[in-house]
Amino acid sequence: MTKHNGNTATVGAVRRAVLVGLFTGTAVGAGYLLSGIPNVELMTLIIALAGAALGSLLGGVCGGLCAVLYSLGSPYGLPVPALLAAQAVGMALAGLGGGVVGRWVLQKRRAGKTVAAGTIAAAFGITVTLVYDGLTNLAIVTAFAAEWRVVIAGAVSYAAIHLVANGVLFAILFPLLLPRLAALSRSALRGVGGSAVFAVAGMLAITAHAANVAGQQAPDERVDNTSAIQPVSAAVDSLVVPAAATADSVVATAAPDSVRVDPATRYWQAIFTQESHAPTQPHDWQRPLWQPFAVSLPEWLRRETPYVPVVDGGTGAALALLGDGSTAATPLLLRDGVPLGTGHRWADDLWTVPLAGLEVEVRQGADDWGGVDGVVKMNSRDVDPARSVTDTRWFRGRHGTYLRNLSYLTPRAPWRFSFVFQENLDNEGYDFRIPSETRFGNQQTRGECKVRSGRASLERHLGDDASLGVHLETGRKGKASLPAYNADRQEIWNDRARLIWRDRTSRGPLQIAFFMNNSGLGWDSDRKLEASREGVSVDWRGGEFDRRRVFFTASEWRVADSGVAAPWAGAFTGQREGRGQDAAVGVQYQWLRGRLAGRLLVGANWHSHGGWGPSFATRVQPARPQPWWQFFVSAGGRAPRSDELLTPMEFAVPGQSLYALPNEQLGRENTVRGGLQLQRRVRGIDLACTASLRRLRDGIVWTASDDDPQSGRWTNSLDLECRQVSARIGFARRFGGWWRFALRSTWRSFTFASAARPPTAPENDTTLRVLWENHFFQEDGIWQLAYFYHRRGAMSDPWYFAGTYELPAHAQQDLILGFRLVGTHLGLAIRNLTDTRVRLSAGALGPGRELQWRLHWVFKD
Repeated sequence: MTKHNGNTATVGAVRRAVLVGLFTGTAVGAGYLLSGIPNVELMTLIIALAGAALGSLLGGVCGGLCAVLYSLGSPYGLPVPALLAAQAVGMALAGLGGGVVGRWVLQKRRAGKTVAAGTIAAAFGITVTLVYDGLTNLAIVTAFAAEWRVVIAGAVSYAAIHLVANGVLFAILFPLLLPRLAALSRSALRGVGGSAVFAVAGMLAITAHAANVAGQQAPDERVDNTSAIQPVSAAVDSLVVPAAATADSVVATAAPDSVRVDPATRYWQAIFTQESHAPTQPHDWQRPLWQPFAVSLPEWLRRETPYVPVVDGGTGAALALLGDGSTAATPLLLRDGVPLGTGHRWADDLWTVPLAGLEVEVRQGADDWGGVDGVVKMNSRDVDPARSVTDTRWFRGRHGTYLRNLSYLTPRAPWRFSFVFQENLDNEGYDFRIPSETRFGNQQTRGECKVRSGRASLERHLGDDASLGVHLETGRKGKASLPAYNADRQEIWNDRARLIWRDRTSRGPLQIAFFMNNSGLGWDSDRKLEASREGVSVDWRGGEFDRRRVFFTASEWRVADSGVAAPWAGAFTGQREGRGQDAAVGVQYQWLRGRLAGRLLVGANWHSHGGWGPSFATRVQPARPQPWWQFFVSAGGRAPRSDELLTPMEFAVPGQSLYALPNEQLGRENTVRGGLQLQRRVRGIDLACTASLRRLRDGIVWTASDDDPQSGRWTNSLDLECRQVSARIGFARRFGGWWRFALRSTWRSFTFASAARPPTAPENDTTLRVLWENHFFQEDGIWQLAYFYHRRGAMSDPWYFAGTYELPAHAQQDLILGFRLVGTHLGLAIRNLTDTRVRLSAGALGPGRELQWRLHWVFKD
């Protein structure tokens, strides 16, 4: 009994410490989240709730810690000691008062006196806000010897906003959230659960409360039996699994053994339910295996896919995404099956695409929309449909780098709401210039960048698989010093809207989506560009296991460019505008004949500037859930982009510039791509090899003019062949924890039948991932280690088409040391372990060694 009591006391002490950390960290994260909105904050509310849940003493501790951590890490600089002390005392009072007022409000709430509870909470919020503002203004007067009348006069308007905002927030959210937190004062905390972490998404709690399904229990979490070769890698040339295969096929798979199912049906069940064939874990872990988060989509692509991102500088810099001989600027970007881009190279910036709240799948080759340049599919993450889920991620690194990331999703119910916010900042930049670089003068800040985006969705479920959803997104990027574009400043604004209707008809599931993507760009102070794309897409699947598919999309795009006033633009000087239309239609069928299975897609694409073009894709494999070989062939081609048709552009390397002029007479490219994929598991080791051949004819490429080798235009004069072999090996082992290894290496060779040469990926690049974790303390404490190695072979600069500007091979090694405690990932990332400044492009060097502190929390309510 003594031992039991000791363990209980220890667990209780640890639990209280964890809760203090969770409330404090959540409050700090909420402070950063709303730091751009003057005097509207959630920190005071969260600290008051901490006092109500943990008691006045611990609430005061949370408040003091929150103020200190937020102020010391604030992007606005360090406060003077007097102001820091006033902030700590004021926030601690909110926690102390929350412990007292919380009990009173909770009693009123449970007695059904909701108006009285809201009134008391509002009065408390206004009082504690008034005290906090008074203390901080007094500290300003004292620290800076300022005239108190001047300080008070200047603070009145901000204080009024602060008082009104907190009064409303306390009145609505404080009484609503208290019942959910009452259990924290007495129950043990174990696992990733716990409603303590409601607070980051406190503004959304009303929706979450309304959407909760009474009496519904969340399924037990089991370990994610993911093979060492992750799905994104294995899916590079794999059979596409329709997204519409959901509950029906899962139920069929779970049928009793007494139900006789023919082999063909079993095959389709396994394919469409994506059965895992990874080895069973050695013990009953209750956590999914660790996958360290990536800060941005370009970083994720470099780590997880065969694509080779080449970045001309730091965060937000010019980006080239290179693959197997494609001339496309990026693969097709889809979110929930709807295109994200506008069709313009500058507007479709991958830095502005947030990863928060999404699961990403990448595949090279056919994109099912007529192209063969690959596709990046992003779908909303739904890890636990029965519960509301909050996913929050932060990091802080050198030269003022920050990440603030929040995604929130309510439980599956008649009304479902999601909210995403992501902010990636490099407030100071770094000196990216090579020694001979003379552009951008003596700027104190080089490469400073701010990327912010937000997304909100409201979905109404209409029964079974029917739903109607509205999705809105906005984003902005501000970037200083872009050497590849010879520009001092770039601004991008993105607005996206989608209306998606899903239903399961008598013949299969149907999705109809209306979408609108708008982007605005500003270059330095003298050039503006607007690009947009809007349209409709229809996707229908039918037959057993949705084996048939018919899809159609039609859209219109527009570009308006204020233009350039420079001699190099020639006849393209001044304002330019244009528009066009495109459409695609296709039929897909997945078949099973004897021991073979496959997919056949036939389609056609039309572009107002490129005309009609056919598309074709087929895939054949053995009729088994885990086929050891796959043969694939696809044919199609892309139409010219709007920037190639209408936009004069400048590209630069140190000492010289290259000018690309538009060409409205461009036609469609023609591409054929085929290959074979082999994959086996031998003694627990996953082996895979994919070999492909691409033949590109009439490719769109920059061609120099006869009288000026530095100036040219886009033409259909590229003929090339690309041979690519990608080998992967992965395995998982138990030794002092759980180890996972994955090594991928890709080799390429190119043959040109024309004088024009596009940017091409290096002949070889290699990526190694080593992940380790050890679960202990009833799985409430987990040690974690991740090692990433990436080697990029020698290649030519992708922004200089006129000649070969060779970039040397380089390798980068990253290490992440992590610890997870009750659903919270605490990590230290060491980027560029060898502290070697490598040449990213002809004009830019990468940063040296960089330390990043990382936090990742996943909360379920």
